[in-house]
Amino acid sequence: MLAPQAVQAQPVVNPDAYTSVDPSTLQSSRYWPQRAADPERHLEVTADFDDDGHVDLARLMISARNPQSIVLVVTLSSKPATTMLAQNHAGNLPRMGIEGVRPGRYGLACNGDGRSETSCGEVRVRGAGLRMFAYGADSVLFRWNGRGFSSHVLPRNQRSSAGGPRSR
Repeated sequence: MLAPQAVQAQPVVNPDAYTSVDPSTLQSSRYWPQRAADPERHLEVTADFDDDGHVDLARLMISARNPQSIVLVVTLSSKPATTMLAQNHAGNLPRMGIEGVRPGRYGLACNGDGRSETSCGEVRVRGAGLRMFAYGADSVLFRWNGRGFSSHVLPRNQRSSAGGPRSR
């Protein structure tokens, strides 16, 4: 399954264990036109994810120890550690991206794996959220729950609200 694999949010002891993705390496992908529509190519998002009044940073990165693995990491301005929220095979990177989501209510996938195109239930995002997606496929919404991040699988056809936290 191509869906981003959410993991139990865990602190990253050494943020240098990850390297930034060079957007130019993705230009040959058939998904480049969608990626090029975003100023940061759907690789970085800045927003106040933990609602503390300070800007935080989310990035798709490549594991330095295992270049076959990409990870979604969030660095909160209020905490000294970087947190890993999701991982996937690096071969899927050309198809994957992140974007901010605005506060609001979002439908949840009926079967929990993102293949559903209808919603069964919903989750409320009170502050800025984050969506990790594969173009034309599955996505996972991450939201701050007051203590940490929780993840929720979204239906395939659901997008985040326009005008959300800005990609940088």
